[in-house]
Amino acid sequence: KGQIHNLVGSPEYAYEKIGSDKFLIEYIYFITHGSLLFDRLSEQIRALSNNGDDKKIEFIRWVSLAEVFHVPLLISPMINALAIDIDPNSFLSSLYDEFITIQDDSVKGLHYIRSYNLCKILFKHYPSVETTAINMMSSVSEVHLTTFVLNCNLCNKINNETFIESLIYHFKSSEISTQIRILSGLFIFGEMLYFR
Repeated sequence: KGQIHNLVGSPEYAYEKIGSDKFLIEYIYFITHGSLLFDRLSEQIRALSNNGDDKKIEFIRWVSLAEVFHVPLLISPMINALAIDIDPNSFLSSLYDEFITIQDDSVKGLHYIRSYNLCKILFKHYPSVETTAINMMSSVSEVHLTTFVLNCNLCNKINNETFIESLIYHFKSSEISTQIRILSGLFIFGEMLYFR
């Protein structure tokens, strides 16, 4: 009681306003803040863009996609791949608790629903999900490769043949343990396709 924002007319209005996904967190955010989480995140990304923080946006794009694929990313390979040329600590601190969480040497999205919404914003036109997934695969730890490979192949925005060709090119001279994890992801994907 007294927690519903004055811009929200009724619970029914809020339910209709949140769109087709109907995530509970979206509903709660809307009735307590009077705006959609998607709109708030769009404003934040627009502000970063207006400030010329393109590397932050790309970092958020990678982390959000990885969160949707249920894998953390390794920080050092990401910093190198994105050619982040400012102090990494300052860079990460500016995104921490708003877009990312950090645990040891890995980074994750703050929350799956936030990351899902950020992906809807950041993959609207360009770059493609496929290009980003291919570019970020070197930042996925070996432990999470099976999950990454599986979820990339399950994603309808990624061409499986192109992705598998990229996997072969990227990991052809890697350790056998790495290749086994990749093959495990492909095997599980094949099994899922068989039972669909």
